[in-house]
Amino acid sequence: FNHLLAGCPATPTAEISLASTSQLFDVQAGRWSDALIERVGLPRRIFPQVARSGSKLATSPLLGAEVVASCSHDTACAVAAAPVDVSGEWGYISSGTWSLAGVELAKPIITDRCRELGFTNELGHGGTTRLLKNISGLYMVQQCRADWTAGGKPVSYAQLASLGEKAAPVRSLIRPEFGAFGTPGDMCGKIADYCRKTNQPAPTEVGQFVRCIYESLALLYHKTVL
Repeated sequence: FNHLLAGCPATPTAEISLASTSQLFDVQAGRWSDALIERVGLPRRIFPQVARSGSKLATSPLLGAEVVASCSHDTACAVAAAPVDVSGEWGYISSGTWSLAGVELAKPIITDRCRELGFTNELGHGGTTRLLKNISGLYMVQQCRADWTAGGKPVSYAQLASLGEKAAPVRSLIRPEFGAFGTPGDMCGKIADYCRKTNQPAPTEVGQFVRCIYESLALLYHKTVL
């Protein structure tokens, strides 16, 4: 993109925050892992040079402006924008179709315990490390909304939030990480079935479904952060 859109010299460059999510990157050394690349049988020549986020790549002959390697990973950008200091005690939750919960550190944590807990080290702006875990997110709400729309009852996300707020709290809870909730199709039916099987009142109204999902996600976030 840097070459085609800005007319920069054709030197392939990968920005480090995005490269570090490939599982072929040595986050401690800050470079591609030749050992892993060889192990999976990929040609080393296809891996471009790596640039730090914010570093200057070239001056565009088309625009007469400097082209800079952006912090290319979306979550890395969001964390970089957080008005906090990496030396403080804080964490973040990025919630979308799925969620990412983690902390920003000065150095990666490469231990067996970290791996067993399902956490990963991804690099961020300014040489930081995002120690994070991918967990369930708003996919369930999106799928329920698709069910209601297909059934002739379309509802906006603002309406969903309002109905969920009005519903009774802690009426029924699910485990968002349960496998069935990560696959498409009949999400409302899956949630109701799970509640019945766990001796809880099954949601029947839109607000009850939304409240069940949001409260269950909040508990999952709490568990993950702790």
